[in-house]
Amino acid sequence: MPTHALLGATGSTGAAVLHYLLGNQPDDLRINIFVRNKAKLLSAFPQLENTQEQVHVYAAPLTDHNTLVECLRGAGIIYNCIADNRSKRGMDIAQMGAAAIIEALQELQSESLAPPSVLVNRTMAYNTTIVDDMSAFERSLAMFVLYYPYTDIKKAELMYRHEAEQRTPLLNYILMDGPTLHDSVSMERTGHRLVLSREKVGKELNYADFGAAWVEAASREMELRNREVAVVSTGKVRTQYSVLLGYMWQGLLASLNPW
Repeated sequence: MPTHALLGATGSTGAAVLHYLLGNQPDDLRINIFVRNKAKLLSAFPQLENTQEQVHVYAAPLTDHNTLVECLRGAGIIYNCIADNRSKRGMDIAQMGAAAIIEALQELQSESLAPPSVLVNRTMAYNTTIVDDMSAFERSLAMFVLYYPYTDIKKAELMYRHEAEQRTPLLNYILMDGPTLHDSVSMERTGHRLVLSREKVGKELNYADFGAAWVEAASREMELRNREVAVVSTGKVRTQYSVLLGYMWQGLLASLNPW
């Protein structure tokens, strides 16, 4: 029985991935879900109260090594959706997630026939394959106001790359690069496409479509392992720029504040 592990299922991206997985789950797929707050998860997904035996919930802080090991045991795919959109000086949530996964996989390495593939939430701003639709000014502004989360994400990426490049790789990675993400409430999908070649991409995507893209990428992991994958919309995006502007404003204040 194949096993997929999902970390951070109560966040916007993780919830979108889980919603798609539950709605399109093959009969033989086991889903292990790792969250800090089980009550919050069940509030968003009440069907998990009486779930089938193929879905298992592990509730613990990220620092609970033993619980994380159990969640990742036997997993061939790991969706790491642990993230924070809020900008804070010295933030390291992405690095903490990477370190915890790596430590758990080191303990499990002797049990695994092949290294698992870890899907990682990155950003289109770091994608070197596509032709981004952002102007130089927009890119510079985004990199400035989102300096702290982007720096955290980049450092975590380097940790995954290091493990994948070893003589005996601990893991493979797939870097999931989305543009600005909108509408974390509705799970109605309007369409997405994975972009691996040099072409121009748009600036907006629904969370629901981003979640579906993660599951598609996992299904193509032999093709996509150790690559960056851009996700673009093929349908209508339900834009909510007020939410994004709030994060941008918070990031600007964090970047300007020396303390």
